[in-house]
Order: sequence, then structure tokens, then C-alpha cells
Amino acid sequence: MDRNLIFDLGFHNGSDARFYLGKGFRVIALEANPDLAEKGAQDFQKEVASGQLTIVNRAISAQAGAGPVAFFVNDEKDDWSSTRKDWAEKGGHAARQIMVESITLDGMTEEFGHPYYVKCDIEGEDRTFIDQVAQAGRKPRFLSVEGGGPYYLRRLTDAGYTKFQIVNQILHFTKRCPEPSREGKYFQTRFTNVMSGLFGEELPQDRWWSAEKTNDVLEKFKQLRAIDREMAPGWVDLHAMRED
Repeated sequence: MDRNLIFDLGFHNGSDARFYLGKGFRVIALEANPDLAEKGAQDFQKEVASGQLTIVNRAISAQAGAGPVAFFVNDEKDDWSSTRKDWAEKGGHAARQIMVESITLDGMTEEFGHPYYVKCDIEGEDRTFIDQVAQAGRKPRFLSVEGGGPYYLRRLTDAGYTKFQIVNQILHFTKRCPEPSREGKYFQTRFTNVMSGLFGEELPQDRWWSAEKTNDVLEKFKQLRAIDREMAPGWVDLHAMRED
């Protein structure tokens, strides 16, 4: 495992990558939208030139060697663009179809190295990512993925992940980077709800829970949202940790 390597799956506008880079990590960023990948290369010219950042203009595929896959670009809300047309158009916006090259998680590891942490925010394909982590020969110590539930927890537990943490994305504005840093260098950041935020050892240590407790809390959160969304606003990321 390369302790200094992070995979950023779902680069988007680069806000998460900027945080990881500022902390001194080397970042491999996956972005299927060619316009966003090109803009990222312009915005991070120095980091790309130095090799600290590599932007991979591909989509996650369920199968190795799948070649180009359909990708649906939502120009009105580009963070909803997806390999799934229904997902890209869920807000009532029309999406245009393009073809992009694809890659698997194992393919990225073979090409770029074994990451310490993987952030996954790939609209509509988070389950594909979970399945690929479960099957991967080399797994990251830490990962985060949008959403959660019994399937994710079962697959990750079977893959050797023993502790889990739920992070409500809408509350990121309340978070501060610990000083001294517990991951990489200290890098002052004002988090927003479009970022994945803190990760790994910088998450609150008392909020790493068992799969059973994590599932129980997730279910209660969903039940409360169904009753009154004002009492349970936001959406969550699921973080997982291997202790080996």
C-alpha cells in the first residue's frame, strides 16, 4: 500500500482533490466528463505537471476490458451526470449521451498503485464500486462512498472492513481540520456540502462503529427523514476502515 496515495473517484470541480493535494497526498482523480477533466487539468496545471495529480478521463465499469461506455452529461447540474440515463435526468433535466473510455478499480490499482484511501462519489455507480472493493485483491485501508445500507455494510464486512462511520454531508460547514494533523500535512479548509470532507484518522475516533450499530443508525435516520425531512436534513457518506 502507498500510504501517500489517494484515489478520488468523481473529481467534479476538484474541491476534494485540492484538499488532498494541500495535505501532501498524491492523487489519482477519475472524471468521466471530458469537459470537467479538461477544466481540472487547467485549474491544477502545476500539480499535474509535477505528477502530484493525475486526472483520468474515464468512467468506472463493472467489467474489465469493457471499452467505451455510454455516459450521460447533465449540463444544468453537472454533478448528476452518470452512466445511468435515469440518474442523470432525475431532476427533470435532459442529458446528452457521449461515449467515454472505462476502467475498473482493479485496473486503476494495477496502473497507478495501491491507494491508502479511496473517495467514491460516482453518481449511480456507487454499488458497482462497493462490489469491486469486495472483489479486489488489494483494498484501501480507508474508503468513503455516498449512501449506505445493509448491502454496502455486508459486502464491506465480508471484504475485511470492521469499523464504519456515517458523515452527514450537509453539516460539513461545521467541521474543522484537526491541528496537529492526523493525516498528511495540516491544510486549512472550509468544507462545503459538495465535498466529502475529512477522512481516515481525522474523523472522530468515538464515531467508528460496528456494522450492526451503523446499520441501526442509518435505518433510524431514514425513518426520521420519511416522517419529517426538517428533523433529518441532508444526505450521508459511509466511511469504512480496515484495521490490518
